[in-house]
Amino acid sequence: MKFIYSILAKIAFTFAGISQESIYLKYKISSIEAGVSFVDEQRYGPYKMWHHRHVIEEVDGGVLMNDTVHFKLPFPLFSWLVYKPFVKKNLTTIFKYRTHKLDELASKNQIK
Repeated sequence: MKFIYSILAKIAFTFAGISQESIYLKYKISSIEAGVSFVDEQRYGPYKMWHHRHVIEEVDGGVLMNDTVHFKLPFPLFSWLVYKPFVKKNLTTIFKYRTHKLDELASKNQIK
């Protein structure tokens, strides 16, 4: 049986440190391999395509989560203009925040 779950999120992005724009995103968890990995795919949002695989691995002293993200920006001819100053920066911020929150939850034994 395939598990399908939709997530609707609102994320505020800061562009060039000047303004903050809210972007609504909808993701579908398209596959789960219990205790090993899961995949989320964008159904609505800023990317033309988004496929994000999370692989969970038990290591000495904890758990390691490795991410593989494949995405396409909506305007291929202009992607190079926005990738480094906006997209890469925001993705880095999002993943750093997630790492921080997971570490925080793990330190409080709130992750099982």
